Amino acid sequence: EENVALIISKYSKYDCFGEIIVWHNGLKPLPLKYDTNKVRVINSDDMGLSSRYAAALLAKSETIFLHDDDLLVPEDTFVKMAHKHRETLATISIEGKNPYPDGTYGMPVKPKNGEEITCEIHLNRCICTSRSILPSYFSFLYQTGLSLDPKGGGGEDMVYSYAARLATGNLPIAVGFQFKNMDRQEAISSRFGNQHKNRSTIMNICQEVFKREVNKNV
Repeated sequence: EENVALIISKYSKYDCFGEIIVWHNGLKPLPLKYDTNKVRVINSDDMGLSSRYAAALLAKSETIFLHDDDLLVPEDTFVKMAHKHRETLATISIEGKNPYPDGTYGMPVKPKNGEEITCEIHLNRCICTSRSILPSYFSFLYQTGLSLDPKGGGGEDMVYSYAARLATGNLPIAVGFQFKNMDRQEAISSRFGNQHKNRSTIMNICQEVFKREVNKNV
């Protein structure tokens, strides 16, 4: 909660943002204090890992950022990410993953400052995309038959990576932008441990659906 409060206090002053949507599925309402009409807070029961995409569909802007609660990003980075996304239509991320040569998940993609690396999977830590592309996440998720669970490796980032690629024809691009890590003690990976085995299964399912859909259109 302290991370979210700090993020809101800083980002609400950024000129590049018209609104900030916080979807909170904790046990108690989020005690946020803010003096701005940019912020919209959704307090709900735990509705799963897809809630960030549902929140993004409610946004007013076409250019969307999806953002975790454990990092801070300077405004200049957001501006550059938005420009790169509009230029390419690819999902722009600060970190990504590629399959290892044996087909398992996931080789880290961490570009150096200014470096651009095309990757198969974007990590949801901070990505830039478009609201008009977001519906592809839900249709693709339905086709996978996956029931995404944090204890089982999550996977919503993989689903959207392949869904957005199918919708736009573009692989995600990880770009070396500046950001600052925050406290991650409550991160899913910290609470539930290494998830690579289950994430390999999720990735392989996404790959199969992607190939099937591409072949249908050939």
